[in-house]
Amino acid sequence: MYSKINFTCDIDAYPPPHITWYHNNTRINTNDRISISDDNTIVSIRRVDFVDLGRYVCEADNGFENMSVIGNLAVHGLAKPLISKEPSEIVTQQSKMATIKCRLARGNPEPRITWQYKDDNSDFSSLPDGVSVTDNKFLIISEVQKYHAGKYRCTAENIIGSDLYDVELIVQYPPEFNVSQENHLEGPIEVRSGNAVQLSCNVSGVPPPIVTWTKDELPVTYSSHVYLNNDSALVLANATAYDSGAFRCNASSALGFVTKDFNIIVY
Repeated sequence: MYSKINFTCDIDAYPPPHITWYHNNTRINTNDRISISDDNTIVSIRRVDFVDLGRYVCEADNGFENMSVIGNLAVHGLAKPLISKEPSEIVTQQSKMATIKCRLARGNPEPRITWQYKDDNSDFSSLPDGVSVTDNKFLIISEVQKYHAGKYRCTAENIIGSDLYDVELIVQYPPEFNVSQENHLEGPIEVRSGNAVQLSCNVSGVPPPIVTWTKDELPVTYSSHVYLNNDSALVLANATAYDSGAFRCNASSALGFVTKDFNIIVY
């Protein structure tokens, strides 16, 4: 809308008339936005807002005659907010900086912008710690952590309507065990001959790490009684003395690798 607008009441009369201004049938009083000239002929409105829309009346009376001049303030070109929907996801790495922008394609009057966040276990709510908003349109994470991963929503709203933009933030991080056991030797693990044992390698990472197993520094030979389950755990079914040895779980991705050792003794 306009930053400033003037209404002028130019009446030629003698004696000069007394002028009174009305907005939507209410007498206009001056304030920090609205001023009236010393001779009452001009009303000036700064920072025009929607509350200023409507009917303006200049009423002039000089004791002999009374007359009114009517004007209207309206706004053309109103538009519902429209947000660009690209990109739909942003990939970054742990400890890096990430910026998400809410790109307004249109909106008049200027929309109000708000941000929300959700992860896989919650609905949209307030932004997580470590996230700041600049100029309402920029969401900035100065040092990305794993818990920042999830969906961010920008909402743009004005009196005409609203629009939403959802973007997924994917946070990559190197492989890590759910319990810190890098290069940790568990054992020895003693197994009675004929029993089964499961060696767990509970690892996470983005992108998902590739898990491989070695025995005595050689790739494990899989068989009907030595196999991987769905969690990449190594299962030794019906263990024999041949299964004794040093097993290692190797988890690797483009961002790094971790290992976990097991010493198995079958007796």
